[in-house]
Amino acid sequence: MARYCIAAGALLTMLAVVAGALGAHALQAILDEQQRVWYEKAVFYQFIHSLGLIGIGCASTIIGPSRTLLASAVIMALGICAFSGTLYLLAVTSLRWVSVVTPVGGVAHIIAWLLFGAAALRAPVNGTYPS
Repeated sequence: MARYCIAAGALLTMLAVVAGALGAHALQAILDEQQRVWYEKAVFYQFIHSLGLIGIGCASTIIGPSRTLLASAVIMALGICAFSGTLYLLAVTSLRWVSVVTPVGGVAHIIAWLLFGAAALRAPVNGTYPS
């Protein structure tokens, strides 16, 4: 699990760098002020949650893999696609209907972070699970 989370997080972080560079250079003259706000927010949240995915992978090597960590990783990745993906679409297209999906991505991020914290609290300490 660890290597897949770390690899996916690294790939998504790299894509955030590419998206940020694209937005700062190629799209700067094309996007209006509101579109730039959406685009920059998409890049920012993709960065933060991609690093979170890397953190989940690293945590799984320390506290051991668990279903809760796996669920956190999957939901985090889906949240990135739903939240940042719809903001990217909103910024560069006229598909305003996609904005209904954006809050689903935000909720997914919240759930993923809660599961990550729960997995850390439930992890075994010195070989035994906390009571």
